[in-house]
Amino acid sequence: MRKIFLNTMAYQFYIQNQNVIQEKLIEMIADHGFDGVELRREFFVNLGDELLASGKAAMSRGLTVFYSVPADLFCQGQLNPNLSLFIKEAELLGASRIKFGVGEFQGFTREIASSLNELMRDSPLRILVENDQTQARGTLSFLSSFIKEVGLYNVSIGLLCDVGNFYYAGEDTLKVIPKLIPYLEYLHLKNIDISQLKIQPCLKRGDIDLLKLLEEIDERVPVAIESMYEGNLEEINQAIQQDLNFLMKNDVQNSGSMIGGIL
Repeated sequence: MRKIFLNTMAYQFYIQNQNVIQEKLIEMIADHGFDGVELRREFFVNLGDELLASGKAAMSRGLTVFYSVPADLFCQGQLNPNLSLFIKEAELLGASRIKFGVGEFQGFTREIASSLNELMRDSPLRILVENDQTQARGTLSFLSSFIKEVGLYNVSIGLLCDVGNFYYAGEDTLKVIPKLIPYLEYLHLKNIDISQLKIQPCLKRGDIDLLKLLEEIDERVPVAIESMYEGNLEEINQAIQQDLNFLMKNDVQNSGSMIGGIL
């Protein structure tokens, strides 16, 4: 069975308008029937207290936690100087994965690879990097080159693909992701109007054939709904449940390609 997460971006409208902390979303997310939650660093107000409380709340409901950090792994060709801080935050949260953008990657060196592997040596975390919306760091060519260097230097980094971002970078998700499947460890799901590059408020509406895409991806690769919903809390929860039901009803939890799972 494929694991389905909810990225708390889904509640952005509610969080910002009602000053709600992410810990308060955990019960609703679990009640919807999700397997996990991707908590976003930028939505925490008091990091220390909220990280611990949110992690405990998720654990009590059996939710796997991923941690999304709005920062890049590389800055001016070197590892982000705050990387160790972000790792500690994720560990406090009880997360098993931490997500970054790639950033200003200029190639691995033995020193960079050694520093990263040493930092992660005793950590239960795995680092994931995500394609962004630029032609510099959001294309098949860049991601393929990056992942090959990851393998060459035996660095513990996995690939997260956002299905919408490829179109902003001028590429077609349905053509790109099948070529990245051997390296794919996590998928952000949303749908967009390709002509306007506009994110749609539900997975069924838009130009990306998500079900066709998911048929090609092994069920051991988890996915997260990352749509953005508006309205009151009842309307948001209704839309979230509809999208979750859409994925489950259409039997996206099937075997596809040959990648191993990460959970």
